[in-house]
Amino acid sequence: MNKPFNGLLALFLLILTACAGAGAPRDAVSGNADTQIVKTHERGKAGNVFTQEEVLYRLMLAEIAGQRGLLDVSIENLLSVSAQVNDPRVAERAARVAIYAQDYPAALRAAKRWVQLAPENMEANQVLAALALRLGDADEAVAAFRHVLQAEPQNSEQAFLLIAGLLGGEGSEYRETAMAIMGRLIEDYPENAYASFAYGNLAILLGEFEIAERQLMRAYRLDPKLSQALTLHARTLKELGRVDEAIAELAAAVKNEPENDELRLAYARVLIDAKRYQEAKVQIKRLLDRSPDDADLVYTLGLLALDMDQLDESVDYLQRLLALGERQSEAYYYLGRIAEVRKRDEQAVEHYRRVAEATSYRLDAEIRIARLLGDMGRLDDARNHLQKLRIQNRDPATQVQFYIAEAEVLSGAGLYQQATELLSKALHDYPGDTDLLYSRALIYEKQDRIDLTESDLRAVLLREPENADVLNALGYTLADRTDRYREAYELIRQAMKLKPNNPAITDSMGWVLYRLGRHEEAVEHLRKALELQYDAEIAAHLGEVLWVTGDHQAARAVVKQALEKTPEDENLLKINQQLRSGRLPARR
Repeated sequence: MNKPFNGLLALFLLILTACAGAGAPRDAVSGNADTQIVKTHERGKAGNVFTQEEVLYRLMLAEIAGQRGLLDVSIENLLSVSAQVNDPRVAERAARVAIYAQDYPAALRAAKRWVQLAPENMEANQVLAALALRLGDADEAVAAFRHVLQAEPQNSEQAFLLIAGLLGGEGSEYRETAMAIMGRLIEDYPENAYASFAYGNLAILLGEFEIAERQLMRAYRLDPKLSQALTLHARTLKELGRVDEAIAELAAAVKNEPENDELRLAYARVLIDAKRYQEAKVQIKRLLDRSPDDADLVYTLGLLALDMDQLDESVDYLQRLLALGERQSEAYYYLGRIAEVRKRDEQAVEHYRRVAEATSYRLDAEIRIARLLGDMGRLDDARNHLQKLRIQNRDPATQVQFYIAEAEVLSGAGLYQQATELLSKALHDYPGDTDLLYSRALIYEKQDRIDLTESDLRAVLLREPENADVLNALGYTLADRTDRYREAYELIRQAMKLKPNNPAITDSMGWVLYRLGRHEEAVEHLRKALELQYDAEIAAHLGEVLWVTGDHQAARAVVKQALEKTPEDENLLKINQQLRSGRLPARR
């Protein structure tokens, strides 16, 4: 409530009309000082039963006090009037002003009076229940919500969902009380599917997925037509790590109800989450056959094809999106990404320039334009582009990103010294910025200045001791560029605890285990890293370790397969040449 006193004067005038002939004391509004208001307030406390004159006086005093920011004075006077005037509008106003002042005990008193005077008012009961929740009074909240449910039994579906939304909207700090309240409410409706459905929704909002799974399945069994309960049930299974169950459940549902688009879309989504992209494409294409102008479906198919390296198909869908006139910026952005992969730099730049400014893709598009200009040898154009953007944008975080991008352009041109000087200048403007320190550390590593790399990375860890990416970067650097393998192992182990399924960190663990001579464990981690995400460097690492362990055939197969995906990668080409010659040096 931004302006809690808007309308208070109108309320005052309404009651004034009802009390025609009575006059407010002149000194109630005399003087302009806050101290005068307080003195008048103190003088007005005398007496237990208010005359009409006293009612009007206190309403006027509440108005003036509220406008002056003396909320405690305003609240007390409104509560006093509400206790003696049978007008729910005064109680409502008292509740709203008290909520605005975050005086929740006073707000609860006012809300109780509001409900007493207007028991059929649903908003009054909702406000009372929400305040009771905040103050931990579950009994009061349950009573208010029961009144809401009983008042409109024919609209129980909407009522239950409204209650779930109110309980979930109060935040996770009220999780236990909210769940207890909802649990008590649905006990009165054992055969109502929407009661369990709403409870399941609330459980999802509050992260209680086991309860959500039980309640949503119960809702679906009570009403098999409630397909949304099944789609949300599949979501809870996924959150609980039971993805195969979710897929099987939705596959059966789609088979039973082939015309149910909601179920089919949920099925496609869970297949995407499981990275079963081809199966997901089949389902989304069937949806698109029924809704050929659905831009979201076209967009999803475009991204799926891109993830599957089906670039021509992805371009077709993105062009179709442009023809529909929907999601233009996203389409141009991903067309730019595809052009980059195909080494069509000029075309990529043209696509990126057409990404609209007021989108989340614009910043990355601008940075990619600069990198491409640098790759094309237009170093000055790239730097001028980024410098102009940095001057135009006054947001510190965004300026830092432009500094980093310019340093990467310089680094890409082999101008490492200029890159580190630029980042040092940026650190003068933004001392201690961890992104700048991390970027400078990476460029120091390219200069073989490992001491400075370590210094910057440790400076980041002083500020962010649980930054898994930095722990990994330092651990990998020590494993790859020094003989401090034990220290490297400990750093990477900490990173893996924080991000256990991160492919880069898993690769680093494989590499440090290799350095420690633990070859079988190294192969296991490197294979897992490559399964998590294809990366040429991971493939090169795995090929080298397999060769050293004596499995030359497997080493050649890994590198050959990787070269089919990234035929120009320098590390792979180097490893492949060494494998062919049989002269790959053993690290340990």
